[in-house]
Amino acid sequence: MPVRGNRPNLPVVLSQLPNLLGIKKMTMKNTTILLCLCLILSGCGLFPGAHANPEPTISTGVLAEPATPTPVMPPELIGDLAIQELMLTSHTRWRSLHAIYTTLQYPSTGLTAEPDQQNVQVWIQLPAQFKTLISQPKGGLQTVAICDGQNILDSSGQQQSLPPSVMEAFNPPNVPSDTVYPYPLSGFLGTPVSDLIFPAGLAQRGGEYRQTGQESVAGRQAYVVEWSREAGKIIDRFWVDQQTGVILRQQNYGKQNSVSPVNDFQATYIEIDSDLPADTFSLGAVPTAAPVAQPLAPGAAWVTVKAEVAALNVRSQPDIASKILTSMSAGQRADVSGKNAAGDWWQVTVNGISGWVSAEYVDFAGDASAPPIIIQ
Repeated sequence: MPVRGNRPNLPVVLSQLPNLLGIKKMTMKNTTILLCLCLILSGCGLFPGAHANPEPTISTGVLAEPATPTPVMPPELIGDLAIQELMLTSHTRWRSLHAIYTTLQYPSTGLTAEPDQQNVQVWIQLPAQFKTLISQPKGGLQTVAICDGQNILDSSGQQQSLPPSVMEAFNPPNVPSDTVYPYPLSGFLGTPVSDLIFPAGLAQRGGEYRQTGQESVAGRQAYVVEWSREAGKIIDRFWVDQQTGVILRQQNYGKQNSVSPVNDFQATYIEIDSDLPADTFSLGAVPTAAPVAQPLAPGAAWVTVKAEVAALNVRSQPDIASKILTSMSAGQRADVSGKNAAGDWWQVTVNGISGWVSAEYVDFAGDASAPPIIIQ
């Protein structure tokens, strides 16, 4: 009797079938009967190779590579609660941040005025050091604030102590409620983008966060998320940084179900967990607020890259150590929107990107006193 689990050998079975069936002489009819029986037995899995779950065999050939699985989104990043959790715990996912945002507030429907624009620069070293600069591209420096971790000093010379409560552990509720608890430090930054950098307060709102895609903002990958209180009525669209939960861009559509945003806040530069200079949060480094200057008319001042300069870097700050945003080629022209206090760097716009070029490598045209001082 064969061992349980072994399958009968096909040649042996075939040779015994005539005796088992009482066939003494093989005719065409008998042969047909035998073939039909073989097919039936094969379908029942009694012969090797026909079983629904054949035993493994050893191959001496080269094994084929397994098929590459289709990438899927991690389960923790799918759905309403997961997106809110990413934003709610954002402050635990980074230690230092340097970001530049451009904020646009559009005029009311029916008005043809230009949008109100501000540039917001923020440096943060958790748990409680920060520096903020808010300016208008064509209107000079507006406000400044620096906190060394204990005291806050602004450009008007006002100083206040940072409350001890800022240093306490932050444990926001993880379910939506009518009461929102923002991250304590965000209320002291005093910028339009404070809640984007610390989005815990936004994450506590009711309604639905619905992911609609993924895009790159300021060189970082972000989840595109729509927030609404009622289905089909978008109030906010967020671009949430996949690594940190910081909101890199926000479009707000107001409460009137507008088809176009009423404001658009977008990061043009962001660096996470880099080493910030030691004097970044020194209270003695507060610049004096510059008077608001009249905007430059388009084409009132411009620079042209010198012919002998093959490529000129456009940087995020008037400093050769700052990040390169884009570049200009020899002979390329760009309108000037501002300058630094020393007058050795010009703020320009190239391909929609606002940055700084060294005055050493460009030829200036126009009234040199017209561009406002953006950075002291």
